[in-house]
Amino acid sequence: MRRATGRAAAVLLVLVAVAAVAGGVLAWQFLGSSQGEERLRGCQSQLVELGTAVREYARRTGDYPNDAGSLMESGLLANPALLHCPSALARGGSGASVAQSSYEFPRFRMPLATTKPDVPVLCDGSADDHRGGRNVLYADGTVAFVKAGFPIAAVRQRMGLQ
Repeated sequence: MRRATGRAAAVLLVLVAVAAVAGGVLAWQFLGSSQGEERLRGCQSQLVELGTAVREYARRTGDYPNDAGSLMESGLLANPALLHCPSALARGGSGASVAQSSYEFPRFRMPLATTKPDVPVLCDGSADDHRGGRNVLYADGTVAFVKAGFPIAAVRQRMGLQ
């Protein structure tokens, strides 16, 4: 009888250990995803702020900016930290340089008069910043999360990045 009780206790101990490990893994994934969601929302918020500066730049000059430097030189963006996605900084990106903005600007001239509202004017510079896609700022000031694959490739192509 003691031998059966000892085995039952050992099995119970193993089951408790497995449950504890599984619970730890689930908690780690949940906490990691909530931090990722927080950074994703922070990035979107920053893009909305950048959108205000980008649209004002286009209104004043007639063209959307092609780089972070021209946006800063215009005096429309007082906080250069907005040029760095929170997720890029979390994965070790540098926030020190305007030239090293974690957002991608169009590679060609985009006149305000002929740019349609649904044309992307900024997007996350790396697909690694947000799992499964990138945030995109459109000419009308809206920000949307675009999944990786064809949709983001089409966005990048419209910006002259591919």
